[in-house]
Amino acid sequence: MNKEEKLEQQTKDLYRAIGRFSVEFEHLCWNIKNSIVFLMQDNKNPQSQQYLRVLLADQTAYPLITKLKSISSIRLKDYQEELLLLDPLFKFCIKINETRNDIIHGTWFIGWASEEQTEFDIAIGIKEKNIKSGIDIHTREYKAEHFDLLSSKLKMGSEYISKIFTGLSFLNFLPSKSIKKENLDLLNYELK
Repeated sequence: MNKEEKLEQQTKDLYRAIGRFSVEFEHLCWNIKNSIVFLMQDNKNPQSQQYLRVLLADQTAYPLITKLKSISSIRLKDYQEELLLLDPLFKFCIKINETRNDIIHGTWFIGWASEEQTEFDIAIGIKEKNIKSGIDIHTREYKAEHFDLLSSKLKMGSEYISKIFTGLSFLNFLPSKSIKKENLDLLNYELK
């Protein structure tokens, strides 16, 4: 593979990985919304789901996560150990939302190269933030496999949310019947 072909392929790999990450994140949000709707719906009123979807339609990830956590706390108020079991799941959701915001709202340089470069598999991201003392600039360097790791964690987290809250909503299963703590520990991630 010559230099131009390699540049094109590695650039495509990065864009593919970022796109997959974005889609998986939206699946997580969709499952959080569905969980809220399922927990809150009134089975005697067929329109209750529509009303709830109207209220949730324009919500971003963070308010959805905090709403699901609050509703869970109310629903499981007599089951504190069950709430503790869910803690890693909610921590993951908050952390992956922060990571997502850095990725989506950052400026990425992909497919840029100098004449001397022979590898093009690193995306360089810059995120600026105003702080009291001026500006804080965070720089990140991710490869496609970093984005793919995040996507696999998102997929796992999304599936856990769906499984836990569908079980709680429709079968009155406590979370521990749907998932084990060891599974939730698999959601941890660090990017270097």
